[in-house]
Amino acid sequence: MAEAVLYRVLPNLTRWRASKYPVIEALHRWKLPSIRCGICGVVWGQIAVVYPWVEAPEGDRQIYQANRVCVMPPDELKLARERIAQILPVEYPLPPGASFGQLRGRHQSGRMDEDFYLYHTKSLLSKDAFNRLRSSGALALESTAALIKGKEGIGLDFVELHLVPRAELATDKLSGRFCAACGFDQRPLPEPLVIRKSTIPPNEELFQLKDDPGVKLGRASFVDAVRTMGLTGIEFERVEVE
Repeated sequence: MAEAVLYRVLPNLTRWRASKYPVIEALHRWKLPSIRCGICGVVWGQIAVVYPWVEAPEGDRQIYQANRVCVMPPDELKLARERIAQILPVEYPLPPGASFGQLRGRHQSGRMDEDFYLYHTKSLLSKDAFNRLRSSGALALESTAALIKGKEGIGLDFVELHLVPRAELATDKLSGRFCAACGFDQRPLPEPLVIRKSTIPPNEELFQLKDDPGVKLGRASFVDAVRTMGLTGIEFERVEVE
């Protein structure tokens, strides 16, 4: 069996650390309410899980409004989640606070002069770079157009990638606060990251880590294509697979 080579996908860290990363004030159209756990008492939501191609079901959409603060106890959240779960494949995680629907907003500050812009809650790529990757066969992943207006009111030509939490850690997380009842998890990731090979999706070049969806992972074929094309705004750090 061929070796599985995997990389952690990161933004332009030089710009990020220098606080020169562009500021985009934007929300996905819908989101699941956060949860108020009756066991641990924590109110939380997992904002890194995003399904931009999914629309809220018809009916009472008010509870899914992204610009509305909504917190529910577990039994109420279960009902709200079930309506969204009917739209998604059963294996797609749907934690409290997950967002869905098209990204809409405005570019507030900073230069938008790179191909990739990777944030905790959104994964943006210029439409031109997306088309080049698709045409080369290096990216089968779908995307949704992001409605982001520039500082002059002109729309920016970016898409949001359809990333899904897939891969799992091969080693346990470090000790820390965790609630088995609601899933609240403040345990830090182990270092180095080691990914379980059997959980790597066979037909996706980019995906998220189930244990921490804020971590994005990419196959070597995708990394090679990005480097060959000279695409900008993205960095890679190899991770272990076993």
